[in-house]
Amino acid sequence: MIPDEELLEQIRKINQKLDYITNPFKNAGYNFVAGVFRSLGGLFGTIVVASTFFYFFSKVDLVKPMTAWIENVLSQIQWERVIQTPQPSTQQFQDILNNLPKSSF
Repeated sequence: MIPDEELLEQIRKINQKLDYITNPFKNAGYNFVAGVFRSLGGLFGTIVVASTFFYFFSKVDLVKPMTAWIENVLSQIQWERVIQTPQPSTQQFQDILNNLPKSSF
């Protein structure tokens, strides 16, 4: 081959490769397949981590320590300061009773 023909042949090969690379359907197919495998990898990874987590916590009894801790915290709260019970006077009761509508019975 003469140099010009070799050059034209190389340009044809380069154009074929560019057509292959820039084909939107092949690119979309590649991205779709890559996305599917990426999603499956994330799914399987999540399953492994979650199953390990659940297995570990199924073997550990956390109910007794948690209950003891909650009871300790609740016993330290001064409930009379948090929830104040109203102490109405008898005069307030009389006012409430006097303001009730009279029934016709």
